[in-house]
Amino acid sequence: MTLSEAANVVVGVGFLGAGMIMKRRSGEVANLTTAASIWTTAAIATAAGLGREATAIVATILAIVILALLLRLERHVARRRGAADDPARRGEQDRDAR
Repeated sequence: MTLSEAANVVVGVGFLGAGMIMKRRSGEVANLTTAASIWTTAAIATAAGLGREATAIVATILAIVILALLLRLERHVARRRGAADDPARRGEQDRDAR
């Protein structure tokens, strides 16, 4: 992978990530973590494509750990706020709103 190919990956993934982010009617911004995860995956794939397999493996493990910790934090905050913000129930609420 050349530097110009890596630059094209950055541009393309930027558009994908931006397309994932939505603002709900309540004013809440959604899918930021999904957009960041897409960006992270592209960075890991670029590292692997450049021959930096060890960097890609460490980054993958780090990303999984961080996402797991963020999920626990989100659930903790949701419990403190009340069941309406619980990420485990959010899919049900979105389905019911349709």
